Amino acid sequence: MTGSLLCTGLLDAPAPWLADHLTAFGPLPSADAVEVATTAGLTGRGGAGFPTATKLRSVAAAARAARRAPVVVGNGAEGEPAAAKDAVLLTHAPHLVLDGLALVARTLGAETVVLAAAPPLLPALADRLAERPDGPSVRLHATADRFLAGEESALVAAVDGGEPLPRSKLVPIRERGVGGRPTLVQNVETLARLALLARGNREAAGRMLVTLRAEVHGVASVDVREAALGTPLGELLPLDRQAGAVLVGGYHGTWLPASVAAGVSLDPEGLGGVGASIGAGLLAALPPDRCGLR
Repeated sequence: MTGSLLCTGLLDAPAPWLADHLTAFGPLPSADAVEVATTAGLTGRGGAGFPTATKLRSVAAAARAARRAPVVVGNGAEGEPAAAKDAVLLTHAPHLVLDGLALVARTLGAETVVLAAAPPLLPALADRLAERPDGPSVRLHATADRFLAGEESALVAAVDGGEPLPRSKLVPIRERGVGGRPTLVQNVETLARLALLARGNREAAGRMLVTLRAEVHGVASVDVREAALGTPLGELLPLDRQAGAVLVGGYHGTWLPASVAAGVSLDPEGLGGVGASIGAGLLAALPPDRCGLR
């Protein structure tokens, strides 16, 4: 596998336009998304952390069994209210996401490709798609501003024109999703990481985007940063006397005392040891005088 290694981080491109993207990362090589994900051991960055190669294989198998071309949906809904990583990625590095969509669509033989994102992001994404006349045809879908609108069955229902509500998974969407066809719903960060891995960036699978929220001396801040798995949480957030607790993972996440969080690393093993998981990539420090429930 060969490719450009001029830039190695998801947010390294100086601007979102295609020319800057190609200067930073080089063209997307011809590659098989399943092989790329398998070799790297890539897991999803949408919250569940499911092995990406397994998900790709299951959709490919369902498509073969049904004898129907599958649908690929890039999920940038980001239903977690406090998270911002996917919006930042789609704003600053949209072509990595579009590369990932192209790579997956080509591997699976998908004829329908959808990119779902918040309505304010769609005009700029339409402009970026116009820069790529030779790629797969991608339909943009405006996501609803609801907590569970990004859950994959809710997103499939919305793409099909229904209400963005989770539905029964007795028949999984990998077998019957958009239009009744086998469907892959993949978080946009996962797609962008596939695009980096296809270019030979072996470190891409060991990093993740995190939304960092904190308040220092009464001033609230929100930052999105790319961090290596294994980074101590104390290096990402100010966990001194300014913090009483840390919310890990978002609304479905876990509260940790700041003193505990300071000794925990950003990886499944470290977080799992204290009963937490990174979920949607959110870390929020709460001042000692605030109520977490409120």
